[in-house]
Parts: sequence; structure tokens; C-alpha cells
Amino acid sequence: MRDSEGRVEGERGDTPLNRVLLVAPASKMVQELSAALRDLGVREVAWAVTATNVRSNLAEGVDVLFLSLDLPDRLAHGLLLEALELCPVPQLVLISDGYHPDLFTLAQAGADKHLVWPADLDTIRACLVAPDRWSLLARCARLFLGCAGMRDAQEEFRSQMLQRALAVANGSRRGAARILGVSRPAVQRMIREGGGKSP
Repeated sequence: MRDSEGRVEGERGDTPLNRVLLVAPASKMVQELSAALRDLGVREVAWAVTATNVRSNLAEGVDVLFLSLDLPDRLAHGLLLEALELCPVPQLVLISDGYHPDLFTLAQAGADKHLVWPADLDTIRACLVAPDRWSLLARCARLFLGCAGMRDAQEEFRSQMLQRALAVANGSRRGAARILGVSRPAVQRMIREGGGKSP
């Protein structure tokens, strides 16, 4: 979706995307995709190719991460897993020519979409729209059904959310509380109850 100024709107259709990270070797594709993202109204397009640069960019927060599979060895797989651990990226998009041997493995690891390059503007725009959070929750609930009791599922879900919030907030309970939308005492209580085990 686009706002009144023509910018791509965010996950809920109310916030334009601020920052997109493009992880790929220097190439014509990087130049063209960066230009297309700016044309679509993304306020900042960051580019990284080394693991160190990826980490520092993720620490600043990103709305969408584009990960090219044109990276050496299994670097793409390692960076994808690291991205999922370091930063709650709303949308993680793989870029390839459509025939990469690791494509299925990376999709299973947690990628949301696959952008076959070259791509037109409408296809790139579609990659910027994150999946609805409630539909993701419904999908998780279906996976739990018949595999775990409701109490166990609730406890595990709460524990995972707490661990990720603490990791993103660098261990700060106040920061984790802000991310989770609860009070700091509530975070402290969850940790005492065993939900804040080391991520």
C-alpha cells in the first residue's frame, strides 16, 4: 500500500518503511534494487556484505531485509539465521535467479518471500508488505494443535517472546518491557518464573 505521498506503507498500512537492509555483493543488481526501493519511498536503503556490517546494521533496526543468495559458500544461510536471532525483522526476502540449490533450505530456515531477479517494480513492492501478524499467530496455533496442551503452548510462546525481547534489548529489562508492551515488574516476574533463560 502507498500513503498520500506515494510511499510504501508498512505492515499495518499506517507507517511508511524507514529502513531496508540489502545484503549482497557489489553488483548492478544492488544499484538497481536500491534505486527501485528509493523510488518506492523507502527512507533509507542500507547495504552490507560482511557479517560484521550486517550485525551493525541489524543492531540499528530494519523493516525489511533483502538477502542475496549470490554470496560465497554458506554465508547466506549463516547470515539469515543470525538475522533472525539478532533482530525481529518483520520481513526477510531472499534474492536469487530462481535456481539456487540452497533456496529450499533457506526458506525453511525462516525467509518470508523470494524475489527472483531481475524483477519489476510491482514485484519489489509486494516484497515490502510484511505478513499480517495475526495470520502468523493463527498459523502457529494450528501447528501446536494436537502437539501440545494449551498451557504448555502459552508458556513456551511467552518464554520465546521474552527471550527475544531481552536479546534485542541487550539484556535490559526496561527495554524488553517496552518491546513486549508490559511493565518492567511483569518482565522481572516472568524471568523469576523461568521464562527468561538465556537465548
